[in-house]
Amino acid sequence: MLKFCEAKLCKIDLIVSAASDESKVWLETLRDVDAALEKKYGTPTEHSKKLPPECREDILPCVRQGTAWLKYIWQFDGGTTITLRMSNKPGPEAAIRATYALEVSPPAPAL
Repeated sequence: MLKFCEAKLCKIDLIVSAASDESKVWLETLRDVDAALEKKYGTPTEHSKKLPPECREDILPCVRQGTAWLKYIWQFDGGTTITLRMSNKPGPEAAIRATYALEVSPPAPAL
């Protein structure tokens, strides 16, 4: 998905669905994408997760229900960010999503 702001590309959203219904395959896919991003951009500036104890053995059903998610963020000078997450947001399906977003300055207020 592409988003344009002020007639310029400001956001790229890549959505990946693992070729399996096994949590192990989804986590391996997420790790592969994370490793590629870390190789290029270094360690994420932020890593957060919601992983209840009952989801640790089989995370995918919890991701589908919205009770578990994983997120990595790389922030760069100028406000550009790359976000990698496994979640059901914006939904309704679970997905691994990599988002590249440029910060767009709001237009100056009219005088």
